[in-house]
Amino acid sequence: MLRKRPRVWAVTTSSSGELSSRVAMKKSWRRINRQQKLDEQLFKQALLPLYGLPPDWQGGRFLGGRSSSGNKHRVRAHALSLVQGSVVEGEDPSLSVETAEPDLGAFGGGALRCFAEGIWFAEADPIAHSLEQPPMREEPLIPLPLRTRSIVHIDQEPVEFDLLTQPTAWIGRASFRGHVITIEGRNFPYEGLALVPVKDVTPYIEGTRKLLKSWERNSRQ
Repeated sequence: MLRKRPRVWAVTTSSSGELSSRVAMKKSWRRINRQQKLDEQLFKQALLPLYGLPPDWQGGRFLGGRSSSGNKHRVRAHALSLVQGSVVEGEDPSLSVETAEPDLGAFGGGALRCFAEGIWFAEADPIAHSLEQPPMREEPLIPLPLRTRSIVHIDQEPVEFDLLTQPTAWIGRASFRGHVITIEGRNFPYEGLALVPVKDVTPYIEGTRKLLKSWERNSRQ
C-alpha cells in the first residue's frame, strides 16, 4: 500500500496566540514567491532614492520593508528600505536604510522604532500626536534608549541624525534632499557610517532570492 505524504501547513496566529489562518505550505510559498516578484518590480521602478553601504562592503544585501499604495496595474512606493548584513533577528550585524516620503506616518517596526517614532512624531506635531492611540509594544525596552546625535555621510554629504541607542541596537532619522532617511543598526557601528546612492538593486534582489530559496528548502525537509 502506498502511503500519502503528509500535508504540511503554514500556520498564522494572532497577537493573543489564537489560530488565525492555516494555509498549505506549498500554497504559502507560491504566495510568497509571487509577492517577491511584485516587490522586486516595486524596488526597480520606484522613484524614491535608495541608499546603502558602498559596493566594496562584504556582507549580505537584501530587500527590506516597503510601504506602497495602488493596484495591480500601478503601484506607488511611499517608503523602501535596503538591508545590509542579516535579516534574521539575533544574527549580526545588521543595517537597514529606509527612504520615505516626508509626510508618511508610522507603518510598523520593532519596539525600538515604535519608541523612537513616538518621540519624533510628538515633537513634530504635539497636538495631533496627543490625539492618536499610542503604539503597542510587545516587549519592554530595557534599558531605556539614550538620545544622541551623530554625523552620517550620505552621498559624501554630512547629515546630522537624531539617534536613540541601546547597548546593541540603535535607530536614527534625518531629512535629506526632500526625503526622510531612517537608519537602524544591530551590532553595527554608526560612528563613521557612510552611505552611497544605490542605482542598481540587483545585488539586493539576488540576496533576497537566495535567502527565500534556502528557507523554502528547509521548510520542506
